[in-house]
Amino acid sequence: MVLDIPDNAIGIAIGALMAGTGTLPIDDLKLEQVALDVPATNIYDSPQPGPDSATTVAAYSRRPGVPDNLDFEGPAPVPQAAVGWLHDNGTVLATTDPEAALTDLDPLEEMIGSAHVVGLGEDTHGTREFFRMKHRILEKLVEDLGFTYFAIEASSPEADDLDHYVMTGEGNAADLLSRLHFWTWNTQEVLDMIEWMRDWNATASEAHKVHFLGFDMQYPGNAMDSIEAYVARVDPDAAGYVGERYECLGPFRNTAGSAPDPSGYSALSSTAKSACATALQEVYDMIASHAAAYEAASSIARYEAVLHAARLVQQFETVASVANQGSATGRARDAAMAENVEWIREHAPPNAKIVLWAHNGHVNSITGTMGGHLRSEYGSEYVNLGFLFGRGSFNAVSSASGGLQVCTVGDPPTNSIEAIFTATGAQLLMLDTREIASGGGAAAPLLGPIPARSIGSTYNSSAEQAYFQPMLLPDDFDLLIYLSTSSPSTLL
Repeated sequence: MVLDIPDNAIGIAIGALMAGTGTLPIDDLKLEQVALDVPATNIYDSPQPGPDSATTVAAYSRRPGVPDNLDFEGPAPVPQAAVGWLHDNGTVLATTDPEAALTDLDPLEEMIGSAHVVGLGEDTHGTREFFRMKHRILEKLVEDLGFTYFAIEASSPEADDLDHYVMTGEGNAADLLSRLHFWTWNTQEVLDMIEWMRDWNATASEAHKVHFLGFDMQYPGNAMDSIEAYVARVDPDAAGYVGERYECLGPFRNTAGSAPDPSGYSALSSTAKSACATALQEVYDMIASHAAAYEAASSIARYEAVLHAARLVQQFETVASVANQGSATGRARDAAMAENVEWIREHAPPNAKIVLWAHNGHVNSITGTMGGHLRSEYGSEYVNLGFLFGRGSFNAVSSASGGLQVCTVGDPPTNSIEAIFTATGAQLLMLDTREIASGGGAAAPLLGPIPARSIGSTYNSSAEQAYFQPMLLPDDFDLLIYLSTSSPSTLL
């Protein structure tokens, strides 16, 4: 095959189609430049339209000048020099037990430094050890570095109810946790962390108490109801105005007995979605224009919370409107979550420090992710920590059956970053990735692009390789924590 490559090409994609089942070997595949007088076998006389250029450019930019090894000849062996460097330069951690002493985490203080926003990731949403280690890190950040805000990948108004619990002790933590809409957080490990926060706040001074907040927007029902109730109380004449404009989301929002239906909303005509977006903006503008009167009728804090709730409803509409466009949905949601984190920081006391809890895919610094937005906004004030594991089990929803179940994986592929960590023999290892650049040739394989697991809340055991994505270090994560073994979180 001889192709004319346009001057602005950013890559060449080669694929094969096979009808039926079986194995399709590809061997001795190579690329070479040939002279211009060699006849091309292009079947088109003019360039054809390709995929979304922004998406494609972003994907290729993850591989700056480094050709991909697609393993046509099998994966390369684990680079032993990198194993040795990692063994010598990683920090061994003692345990994931939140009840244990925190002294092994002392190196974190220098690694985090003066950062005011710390993102804690996770490789799966169902690993017990990730949750317990993040609990330990939260304790360390609160007790020794003065962090006073904790925010999780969950709906904001529902998380506010848990904030009331950790601040006052009023209510039932397990019941409130179950209302966050995320099975991933409805675990004994997260409940234990919440109870620790309550115990800490019971004796901490007012300035050192730690808040529990959320920064997601996928369940707008509570926000919509609270807005309507608030306006009905402080401005009864405007209650109907809000209700009428929220009718366009009525069939698609979550209720006490149903989940939200973003795909149903995205299927509406562009005219209908545009009209709905305009109506939601009118509600926000109306609340914003009555700031003085509404604050006087309630409080500044309550007014600000309701105005933010109106913004959450708008964010849901934005995300739902692109729910059938693949990665566009993720980009919209990550942008909204970053906006909500920024709102939390703006409404916290000056110099307040915030801990974030989300998936690796959200806290990393890749352009377009939540962490990417935060890196752009805060620079070195944002430090992120990714989590990896070698082998074991975790909770996930099967993409085949749709059921929540325990999934198990064996040793990672030899070309992955997990394989390098595993080869060190360490059970728990923390790495400051910013040290890799000075590690010379031995550390070079860790720079990447190098495959790393990214599983989340769903998993298909028949396509394990699909759950590895290229990682660049230290671009993506400032810090990494590796756990040799994963076990399922304790579901409530």
